[in-house]
Amino acid sequence: MIVIKETDTNYLLSIPITQKERAKKIVPRTWDPNRSVWVHPKTKKIYEDLIAEFGEDDIQIMVQQPKATPIPQKSIPQQAENEQLKKDLQEIKQTIQQMATSVHSKEEPKVQELVDQIDVLNTQIVIMTQQMENKEAEIVELKKQNIESQEQATRLRQLLENQKTQTQDIEIFIKERAKEATSNDPKFCKIIDQNKIGLDLLLDINNKMSTELKQMLNCKDNEVSLSDLINQASDADYLSSEARDYAHTIRKERNKIVHDNAYPKTRDARILMCIFAAALLWPNFPE
Repeated sequence: MIVIKETDTNYLLSIPITQKERAKKIVPRTWDPNRSVWVHPKTKKIYEDLIAEFGEDDIQIMVQQPKATPIPQKSIPQQAENEQLKKDLQEIKQTIQQMATSVHSKEEPKVQELVDQIDVLNTQIVIMTQQMENKEAEIVELKKQNIESQEQATRLRQLLENQKTQTQDIEIFIKERAKEATSNDPKFCKIIDQNKIGLDLLLDINNKMSTELKQMLNCKDNEVSLSDLINQASDADYLSSEARDYAHTIRKERNKIVHDNAYPKTRDARILMCIFAAALLWPNFPE
């Protein structure tokens, strides 16, 4: 059987364990294990919930609906106290408002100073932004100039390469014509191929010519001059007068370039003249 009892403050619900879920519908609640009852606060709502849930069951109700608790009227002292509190609160509000007005009036110059500082900073930001934009424009222009410089450098390198190639082609042409003039004499070709056209080639031709003349004259004297060797070879009919002139030309031009510092503009022409003079001279030497 379901039993509902009451105390001064609570309703006590005793219910079979099989129906405990129905008891849990009534909230708030607590379980009292000592008395094996559900404990609910004694209110009108709880009373109505208990009757609604269990009123049609076979129950034993030993409770009454709680009476509404009358709201006590405020006593005169309480009303007066409340009025005083309202008055005090209004005075506090007025005081706070006066303080806020005073603080605002005192802080106004500082606020204006901060506003002025912000305006200055904003102006500086505008100036710096413009400067950054100008710098970016300068960077773009510099990059453009750099690209143009690189392109110009590439064109110059290509021009130099072309000139170098042309120079090499000209040098090859000159050497091949000189070797052909000797019918590709092996000794002469070796001298030509081992040197670039320049002073070193001229010096090598001069030295090899001296060696050839000494062998031709069977001369062991290392102190004899190149001029004497040329003249001795001519006197011994080893060299024709034309060949002798070629030999002296090589000797004289070599001395002008080395010792007399020949005029720079004629230097290359003198070296070329010696190369072809040697090409015409060499066939007179024995193989």
